[in-house]
Amino acid sequence: MWEKVDFKNSDFVHLLKQIPDIGLSVCVSGYPLAVITANSQGGLELGGVRRYFQPSFVLDKCKVNCDNGAGKKRTHDGFLVRDFGLFGMSGGPIVDKKGVVVGMQGSVTQPRVSSNGQRAITVENAIAIRSNLIIDFLAKNKIDIPK
Repeated sequence: MWEKVDFKNSDFVHLLKQIPDIGLSVCVSGYPLAVITANSQGGLELGGVRRYFQPSFVLDKCKVNCDNGAGKKRTHDGFLVRDFGLFGMSGGPIVDKKGVVVGMQGSVTQPRVSSNGQRAITVENAIAIRSNLIIDFLAKNKIDIPK
């Protein structure tokens, strides 16, 4: 059953100040496959944009080091969600059913194979950066956010 995310104020979004509870229903969102190119006037053009929303839920809290495949390692501190977004959705918000941003897409876990001996599936989960780290970053850089 699909539920609509409730955005009461379209001027801004609220950021959750604590780590979301395991089992919380969330929506992974973003704009995959966007193409940013330079135009002849020295500006930027944005094309290939489409909105994507994936219902999911918080699986677990985590802090993990991820490798981008080219030797660059990053630490993601936040939580895992069951479903992950498409390439190009990194940085997209993860919202709860009230429209509160609980995190931001950060990375995808390494594929794992799960098998019952007869059938195998590949499992990947998204790693989300928790909103309170974003709030701390904004405060450290003296960027005001609506209360």
